[in-house]
Amino acid sequence: MKHYKLNFKFLSLLLVCAIIMISIPVQSIMASASKTPMITLNGNNEITLEVGTSYAEEGAIALDDVDGDLSEDIVISGDIDTSVLGDYTIYYEVSDMDGNTAEETRVIHVVDTTSPMLALNGEEDVELTIGDTYTEEGALAIDNYDGDISDNIEKVGTVDNTNLGEYPINYL
Repeated sequence: MKHYKLNFKFLSLLLVCAIIMISIPVQSIMASASKTPMITLNGNNEITLEVGTSYAEEGAIALDDVDGDLSEDIVISGDIDTSVLGDYTIYYEVSDMDGNTAEETRVIHVVDTTSPMLALNGEEDVELTIGDTYTEEGALAIDNYDGDISDNIEKVGTVDNTNLGEYPINYL
């Protein structure tokens, strides 16, 4: 019968190497799991809309080093009223399996850049005989946001019905 002599130094060294090899990937995974996911907005992080138009949510993409694509888990919140001027914030939030949370925001500016529509009451050109009385018929102003703003019209100019000439009347 043969006897084998075991070298415990070799087995100890082999066991230590195995523990080191196993512990390195575990530490690497734990380091990756401590990172927060990354949210990337589709489109711009600031959007300007004309009052009365609609807002179309462009969404976002969320990626995590360990959990991969978390885009379907993004929670989008915030209210936008495009019929009211102002700044609105949309919030995007996502968490990975380890509870790491990422947040991103998009700001929506609702503005009124459309000029009011101005329409003259009566004719654009009026002819008078010297001494006739000029009757101002005014104008109508309608704004897409404020509605009828005719009371805000400023009339600039006068008619001298005692002298021949052209007398422009401007409505501002």
